[in-house]
Amino acid sequence: DWSSAVCSSDRSTEAARAALLAAADRASVLHATARTVDYLESAADLVEDLAVRMAIRERAADEAAQGTDIARADTLAREVLAWHREHGDRLGIARGSARLAWVLLYQGRPQDARAELTAGLEVAGADSDEPDVIRLSVDLARATMMSGEPTGVLEMIDRVLPRAERLDLRPLIADLLVTRA
Repeated sequence: DWSSAVCSSDRSTEAARAALLAAADRASVLHATARTVDYLESAADLVEDLAVRMAIRERAADEAAQGTDIARADTLAREVLAWHREHGDRLGIARGSARLAWVLLYQGRPQDARAELTAGLEVAGADSDEPDVIRLSVDLARATMMSGEPTGVLEMIDRVLPRAERLDLRPLIADLLVTRA
C-alpha cells in the first residue's frame, strides 16, 4: 500500500542521514576533514527542513575551514550566510559573518573580512551580549589589526572584553588578549 511505502522510504532516508552524520562524526575524530565534509554534505542533501539542512552545512563549512579546504569552506559559508540573511536570522548572520570572515582572513583578505564583520555587527547589534555577536567584535579587532590599521583596536578590545568576561567566554577572552598584545 502507498502509505506504508512512503513511511518506509522516510525511515530509509532518515536512517541514511543518521548513518552519514555518524560517519561524519567518526571522520572528524580522525581529522579526515575532506571525508567529513563529504558525509555532511550528503546528509544535508537528504534533509527537507531547510533550517536543519543549513545547520548541517554550517558544520560542513567549519570542518572544511579546519581542514584548509578554503574554496569549499568559502562556498559553504557564503551559502549558509545567504540563507540566514534571507530569513532574517540575526544570530545565524552573526555566526555566518564570523565564519566567512575567518575564511577571508585565511585567504589573506583582512579588509574584506573587516567589511563582512562590520556588516554582520550592523545586523546582529554590536552591543549585544550574545556570544555569537561578541565573537564578531573579537574577530573585527583581530581583522583590523591584521589589516595593518591598528588605530582603534585597543578601544575595540576595551569595549568587548568586559562583555566576554561577564559571560566567561574564555576562548574569546584569550583571543582578545592575544590581539591586544
